[in-house]
Amino acid sequence: MRLFAASTAASVVLAATAVPTAAALAPEGDYGTDISYPMHHNAVSENYAWLPHNVDPENNPTPPEFEGIPVTPFGDKQAPYDEFMRECRKAFRNPVGQRSEDRSRCDISESDRIRSALLQPQSMKVGFSVVG
Repeated sequence: MRLFAASTAASVVLAATAVPTAAALAPEGDYGTDISYPMHHNAVSENYAWLPHNVDPENNPTPPEFEGIPVTPFGDKQAPYDEFMRECRKAFRNPVGQRSEDRSRCDISESDRIRSALLQPQSMKVGFSVVG
């Protein structure tokens, strides 16, 4: 249980509202890429911890679309990312003469970022720790 404190000039009011923390909702060790922000793909997990197949797996089989997808305790993280990309595309419109269906600079930059994230671990040849 997490306690939330609301401070006023006269007093501190404690609300003992039982709000599950991310750690309480996620099975140990399940946090990784594409859980809270797109890192290796352009989408995050939508396999929420409170879905029936995660809450009561013995009585609710996992739907095929969630097979092998990590459980996320964070709620809808895809919508803010999609909004970010929409705003980026508006701010950096395609140059004059480029067809609107062509990929925007934002999409190209995102593809490059994701490709770098996927290639970076295998391209690291030197350890920078003391034991190297």
